[in-house]
Amino acid sequence: PIPCVPCLPRLYSDEPALSCYSCGSLLFPEQQCEQFNASDSSQIQTCAQDEACLMYSWKKSSSETATIRECFKTEVLLGSLSNPLKPSVSCQQRDITEDGSGSPMACLCNTSLCNGDTESQKVKQKSPKKPSKKSSQEKSLPLRLLTKTVPPENIKTATKCPP
Repeated sequence: PIPCVPCLPRLYSDEPALSCYSCGSLLFPEQQCEQFNASDSSQIQTCAQDEACLMYSWKKSSSETATIRECFKTEVLLGSLSNPLKPSVSCQQRDITEDGSGSPMACLCNTSLCNGDTESQKVKQKSPKKPSKKSSQEKSLPLRLLTKTVPPENIKTATKCPP
């Protein structure tokens, strides 16, 4: 018989996998997408259990806005520590800057194909502008990686690994 060993937590569940539109990538800029097309099945991806659908938009110029859609790890912080972007059922883009400048805007959602593009998904009101003492380089980097620390008492092991 095979010796009993603790298993890692299951990375799947009985729920159907989350599907998101995928066009471009926030963390992998080499994954380019010229044009979003909701009818193109190659622009739909299946997410891992620790991911939600992301729609992330920013102003490239005064007349042009770029948007990325993809499955995105929920452990990556978008927004500020005091007002982080959290997954919701629908995609309601909101300002995720600390200074309230309105670019970038993003949403995270956890319903299949919730990160499509409609103007009605954007939150019309911006956060009030606050003076910022951060350098322009810090302002252009809205991502912060948070690591999740799990207390040892919350880690459960199994005596038999699931199939």
